[in-house]
Amino acid sequence: MSTSHHHNHVVISIDALRCKVCSRIFPGIPQKMNCGHSLCLRCYDRFAIEHESFHCPICGKPVWNICTAPNFELKGILDSMDKIAGDQRGLLESNLDVATERMIEDNKLMAKQVEKLERENGQFRRDNEQLRQKYSILKEYSSFLGLLFGYAAIAAVWLAVDRFILKYLL
Repeated sequence: MSTSHHHNHVVISIDALRCKVCSRIFPGIPQKMNCGHSLCLRCYDRFAIEHESFHCPICGKPVWNICTAPNFELKGILDSMDKIAGDQRGLLESNLDVATERMIEDNKLMAKQVEKLERENGQFRRDNEQLRQKYSILKEYSSFLGLLFGYAAIAAVWLAVDRFILKYLL
């Protein structure tokens, strides 16, 4: 026999959880008036302290102080919402912890990769400097060879001129 768990999902408008006078989510225990509407205790006290009876700020019906009562049903819904929010907050915090650990691991891995790239970059710079030095030496050698070949050409011309002179003129 298998057991299946069913989750009940209820959608509640956040406006239904707010005091219609001050627009705050009901703190404490809301006060239910004889017309059926509820006010937060602070707003209810503001109306009730001034008068033994007053008109509901929502529907305008007369409200008598002796006919009001704490709205425990609405308070229960609010408490359930707090518990659900706390459970969700715990789940979010757990997920945040996992994400933080992964981020730390990723940062360590990236730091290692950066170190490797910096080493490779340093080696590249050293290799580049060695190539520049070799190029400079080759450039100087090339200039030297150019001069040498130039002198050799001049010497060859002088030798040819000297042979010509010796052979035909003397």
